[in-house]
This record gives sequence, structure tokens and C-alpha cells, in this order.
Amino acid sequence: MRRTVLFLLFLALSVPVLAGVEKLASVSDQGICPYWRPIVPALAGWVHDKEAEDGCTRGGNGISALVPQGQTFDSAPAVIYARAMYKPTVPQAKSLEQFIRNDMAEFKQNFPDLVVDKLPAIKDGDGKSLSYHAFRSASAGYWEFVAYGEEGDYYLIFTLSGKTKAARDAARRDFERLVSRYKEHL
Repeated sequence: MRRTVLFLLFLALSVPVLAGVEKLASVSDQGICPYWRPIVPALAGWVHDKEAEDGCTRGGNGISALVPQGQTFDSAPAVIYARAMYKPTVPQAKSLEQFIRNDMAEFKQNFPDLVVDKLPAIKDGDGKSLSYHAFRSASAGYWEFVAYGEEGDYYLIFTLSGKTKAARDAARRDFERLVSRYKEHL
């Protein structure tokens, strides 16, 4: 059994990185957790939080998680993370627009006072326009900027999440810089 698990893990990790999305797998007591995440560019003053990036600890999808240097994902006043959702795992979304609507509806279900403001589109490093939104729920202390994109077989979600509006707003320039430097091809 262990040899089978190791072989499957080797196969998952040996898949070449294509189109700016890496395909990974983690092994835990839950078994093998495959996940996908955008490869984000380095950002001055920010570092990866490897614990937060593990696909088995954050809902099974994995994320590219950036935190201010010296902070952790849980303790930082603001964090930046990116997810890649493999389209076959979200068959109810037939388009990026539908994926965005479904994502927002799920958040509104969890945060009834959620307000979503559409912002001007933001361009990535390839010049593609990403749908850009500000999320806020004052009662839950929920403050985010979210940019949605599409790349081949994946929906991409870039998120800046702040514990306060001020923390979110203070990190906005860095977030937009990261999104504007993200490229499909490395």
C-alpha cells in the first residue's frame, strides 16, 4: 500500500508545470490530496507561508499563500493567496461569469450582509483582463479584494484578505502589483 501511495505521489508531482498552474499532491491521514495553484511571482516584503499552502489543510484545493515577512497566514493583518480551480471539479460553472456568480452566492449564503462592489478590471502580466471586486461584511469583519480569471482548464482566484478594512487597503498596491505580474507562461 505504501509503495502505491508513493508511486501515485511521484506521478502527481512529476506532471510538468504548464500555463502558470502547478499540479501537486499532499499525503496526510486523509490520504492523497491533489490540488492546483497558480505560481505567483515574488513580491518584495512578502514570503510564502508553506503551512498554509498545503492542499490538505486548506480545503483540499491548495493555495499560493503570501504573508508579510515575519508573519504567518493566521496572524498577519492581511494575506494574499491564489487558487486554481480545475474546471471538471466545478461542473455547475459553464463559464467564468457563472463561476463568479456561484462563488459570490456561496459567500452571501455564509455572510448575509455581504456587499460586493465591482471594480475596474485588472490586467495580468499577459494583458488579460481579470474581473475585480471588493467584498465586505462588517458584521463578520470580512474585507477582501478578489480578482477572477480563466486559464485553460482552470478558473483562477487571486485574493487579498484583511482582518480590517485598513489592513486590506494598506496591502492593495502590493496585491495589484502581484496580479499585474502573474503570467500564464513562465
